[in-house]
Amino acid sequence: EQFYLIWPLLLSLTWRAKKNFLFVISALLLISFVLNVGRIHHHAISVFYNPQSRFWELLIGAALAGLMLEKSTFHNWLNSPKYAHQVTKNIFSFFGAVFLAVGYFLITKDKRFPGWWALLPTLGTALMIAAGSRAWLNRLLLSNRILVWIGLISFPLYLWHWPLLSFARIMQN
Repeated sequence: EQFYLIWPLLLSLTWRAKKNFLFVISALLLISFVLNVGRIHHHAISVFYNPQSRFWELLIGAALAGLMLEKSTFHNWLNSPKYAHQVTKNIFSFFGAVFLAVGYFLITKDKRFPGWWALLPTLGTALMIAAGSRAWLNRLLLSNRILVWIGLISFPLYLWHWPLLSFARIMQN
């Protein structure tokens, strides 16, 4: 519902009101993150399932997309072939992978998630995307045919796993 209903409505309203897209995204991202962190210790289940407290995760990607679409300094930097910029892109990609790996090993069912812990996978992913396809790790690892194939089937599997598990549980009872 966030991506297919709320997000297009937000984009449309922002465009019609002629507001700064990145400012609106940043403000909503901050509000959602504060709701998340502020309520995680008292209402963990509610925070996990409520879109208001999880919308910031989607908005990190939206902010990155907005930066890439605008003819901004970031956009120019990202598309620059200069060696110094390439080193920085590789650093972004490396730290993105580190954040993802640390999140994988440290986020357990004992942790209050999402909360602060959700920054590891969301920022890690954003850093790897921001690094672009020319970053060494992205080119070497993420362009691997096996990983690309897994990526292509992962979303359909995600969409189908819950209905199939629910159906199996209904049939078992």
